[in-house]
Parts: sequence; structure tokens; C-alpha cells
Amino acid sequence: MRTRLGPLFLRVADVCASSGDAPASEGYAASMLQSLNLLSQVGRASSFEEGAAAVLSLLTEVARTRLRYDVELKRLMLHLRPGGGYRGLVVHELSESAGSPVPSATLWRLVSQRGGAVPFDVRMNAWGETVDAAPSRDIAESVMLLRERDVTHVLAIPMRGADGALTGMVTVEADCPRATGEKKFWSGVIDELQVWIDVATPALLQLAPKAVAARRDHPLLPVVGASMTPLVSLLDIFASQPETLLLTGQTGTGKSRMAAYCHAQSTRSSGPFVHLDLQTVPEEMQMAELFGWKRGAFTGAVADKPGAVERANQGTLFLDELDKLSLKAQAGLLQLLETRRWRRLGDRGGENTADVRFIVGSNIALRAAVAKGDFREDLYYRINVLPVNLPTLDERADEIPGWASYMAERRHEEGGLPGAVTVTAEAAALLAARRWPGNLRQLDNVVRRAYAISLTGLTPDGVTLTGAHVERALAFEGSGGGGGTERVEGLAEALGLAARSYLGALETPSLDDADLFRGVLLAEAVAQFGGVKEAYVALGRESTVQSRNHQREYRKALDAVADVLRRAGAKNPYAEG
Repeated sequence: MRTRLGPLFLRVADVCASSGDAPASEGYAASMLQSLNLLSQVGRASSFEEGAAAVLSLLTEVARTRLRYDVELKRLMLHLRPGGGYRGLVVHELSESAGSPVPSATLWRLVSQRGGAVPFDVRMNAWGETVDAAPSRDIAESVMLLRERDVTHVLAIPMRGADGALTGMVTVEADCPRATGEKKFWSGVIDELQVWIDVATPALLQLAPKAVAARRDHPLLPVVGASMTPLVSLLDIFASQPETLLLTGQTGTGKSRMAAYCHAQSTRSSGPFVHLDLQTVPEEMQMAELFGWKRGAFTGAVADKPGAVERANQGTLFLDELDKLSLKAQAGLLQLLETRRWRRLGDRGGENTADVRFIVGSNIALRAAVAKGDFREDLYYRINVLPVNLPTLDERADEIPGWASYMAERRHEEGGLPGAVTVTAEAAALLAARRWPGNLRQLDNVVRRAYAISLTGLTPDGVTLTGAHVERALAFEGSGGGGGTERVEGLAEALGLAARSYLGALETPSLDDADLFRGVLLAEAVAQFGGVKEAYVALGRESTVQSRNHQREYRKALDAVADVLRRAGAKNPYAEG
């Protein structure tokens, strides 16, 4: 940061000079002192949130001093978005009637494209230095929300790191109806605000989020470590917003769970939560699954069926694996998001209005898919409103002991066994010391194995999962414990335990149920290798993938598992969704 202080102070001096302050004047000296004070405040801050609050406080005073109109400032927001995804949002409220803080994807896109500040006249639906640009439909939703907050003018200013890379933006919202259409409304303040943001951003980026103790207070998020708490706090804000929420992250990081959590925290929590995994839907059926169909709409449509949009009415629709959506279906989704209108396939009646909040998920970088031509750019910008990237389990290793205890307790409850389950400190330490490329899904598989092995020591008081149990469970992962002989012996014991459990659970066991193992094997492989296609390739069934039959075959195998568990009166841990 020191290497940047000289040039930044020169920029402060240039702004002072442009405003009429000479180097020997009191105004010049005051501005230079102000910049030193700002850097000092940020440098002393104990967290990113504290440093950002200091920056926004200074920017508020600068805006109030420099704006030429009688303006009511509503709020300032600092959006930290390195790589495009939200990592932090700090709001400086200045008006009780300002409404809820809603980040604007439109402003972020314009800042990214222009590389500079973006003034926006809300009532004129126009951005930039002119106010005669034609309104664009992709900003209609942002305009509506800003008007609801009694905002007439917005200014978005880029934040850049020491390397010049765009890392976020600061937005300033104001109410000044008499300045509607005034092209130079922000002209007296943009340069100075940009300087202060340039001065503060490199120091802000060095600050860690506020340290918060791990919590375990919600059934959908039973474990939230200190490293995840700031992200969950951000999602708590986003959950109440109507805009599309984009959840990205590797397979197994918990996108489905997080989507359900956001629904539960939203004003739509009393409505349905519908999860549509697009990876399980053939391309030719994607539009039908989204919008439903009328009888006779196509071959095989023997009855009316509501689609996911209709089933999610007044609730939330989570579209998972969005990158699997065909280009044709992407066009249909884009129209739905922009117009909120839809109709069932084969329906000759009028259109319906979608009263739905959309959450979308993807385990690949959609921006890269846009560059390859696999994903529509206009749809990408339409869903990239509230983007949040979920870190891998390795990046939140402080949660591993908590998740291990939760997973073991859940398995014990599913089995209806007496007493409680305890995970020893040694077992938790072994799990925490390991890498988890399959994230939470892989951890759950290992904990289930360790739990099954530990049942040999079941007492009326429960069971204790020890380090030895974990070591034997890890042997099935192919590394991290034991040699070849131990793995073979462990496999034989586990297979025998599974067979004995099956024979003891069903009154009328049948050899036809041997396909149960096929379904369980596939489900475990999907979890370990990160997807259905990947599992089939790893198990030597590339031909099934090439013929595009892997999804259908996988669902059939899971149905066999579900049938046996249903007859046994047991819960199904492999149920999709």
C-alpha cells in the first residue's frame, strides 16, 4: 500500500486544485489531512465492516458538501465483489424511509463495462452524462425498486485494488425531484468521491471480515463456522429481496441447502419451495418441466401437468445446474424473467403471471460458459443480480467437526436407535485434517460409513464414533488410511453388515432386491466423483454416458433403493432433492 500513497496523494492534490484550493490554502491542507485520517481509520479497523463504515461516513460528508442542490441522501452502500461474486455488503443508512437495501445488477454491469463511474437518473430511466437515452427493459426492475425507496438519483463508483482490478463499487442514493433531467447533477462530486475510494480500497481489501463465533441455530444451516458467518449474514440480507439470487460453487458445497435456507428466511417462507435439478431433465423436456403442459401437447402428454413455475407460485423456484439448460430453454427462461409471463405447452389460452422468487445454482463459472457460446450473455446478466459463491469445505475447515457431529446424529435418528451418538475429539481431528474434494457430500458418506462400523459397540446409551472408526471409513476413499489388506477386510465386513441389516429389516426378503447395491453404489459414486456423468465414467460405463442413458438408468437404480427402504419402513438418505 505504501507504494501507492504518493500517486494517491497527488490525485487528492489535483482534486483540491480543480476545486480552487491552492497548495498553500487551508482547503488544500485540510483535504490532505483528511486523506491521512481516512487511511489511519481504515488501518486501525479491526474488520472489513468497520473500515468500510469509516469510508462511507467520509464519503457521505464529501457528497453533502460538494453537491450543489438541496439533496436528501438516502443511503450509501459499499459492494465488495472481487471476481464478480459478493463477498461483502456494508450499508450506511441515512433515512428511516429509505426502504430495504437492494444491490443493482444493472449498475454493476455498467460500471464493469465502462470502467468508470455511472450516474443514473431514476425518473428518466437513463444513465451516463446524458438523460435522453432510450429506456432499457433490463433496468426496469431496478428502476421500480429505486422508486419504491424514494430515490431519484444514483451514482455508482468503481473500487479497484492495488493491481487496478475491479473489486467492487460504492453506490450513493439521493432524493432530489427538482433535479430530474439535470445532466450535471453528480458532476461536482464524482472525481472527489473516486479519489477517496481509490485511497481507501487497497487498505480495505487487506481487512478480514468481522470475526463471529460459530453458530448452530437453524435446521437448514445447523453448522455455520466463523469463516462462513459473514457470507450467511450477506445471504440473510439477500433472502428478503425479490431479485434473482445466483449461487455458485463446487458440487457438494451445499447450494440446495442454502437455497432452501434463503427461502425459509424470506417473506415467501409460507409458500412452496420447488427444486428443479436441470441435470436430471433431458434437453427436449426442459421447457415442459419449467412451464408444464396440456394434455396432447406432445406425444406422451396424456394428462395436464403443472410445471415448476406453476408449482412454485407465491414461493421460491430453485433452478439447479442452470448451465445444463439448452439454448432454446435459456431463451424461454430469459423471457420469463423479464416479463414474468408464461403459459403451459399446448395451452391456447392467455398467459399467466409468475409470482415467484428465482434462485439459480451452478457449479461452473457461467461467465466462462458465455465466452464459449454455451450460455446466453443476456441471460447471464439477467441472473447475475445477487451472485454468491459458496466456498469449498476445505476453505471452511473449521466447520468439519460440527458437520461430522450433525451428520452422525442425523443418521442415528434415521435408524431409530436408542441413546445418543458421540463423535470423539480424535475422530473429529482426523476428519478435519483431511482434504475433501467432494465437499459436504463426501464428508457425509465417510461419516455414514464410520457410523455403520461403530454400531458394533451400540449400547442402550447410544454409540461412540472413534478415531479408529474414522480411519476404517477413510480406507474406502482410496487414501488417507490403511493399506490394501485393511481396505479389503473393511470392504468384506461392510458388505456383510449391509447384507445382515437387509435380512433383518424385511419380513420377506428377496434375491431380486440385489439391485439395491447397484443403486447405493451409484449414489455413493455420484457423491464421491461429483456428478452422475462423472460416476458412470469412473465406473467404466462411458458407453452409457455417450448414449445419454445415464440419467434415466440412475433414476431407475434410485427407485429400486427407494422401494426396498420403503418396504423396510426406513428413511431414504438417497432421495433426490
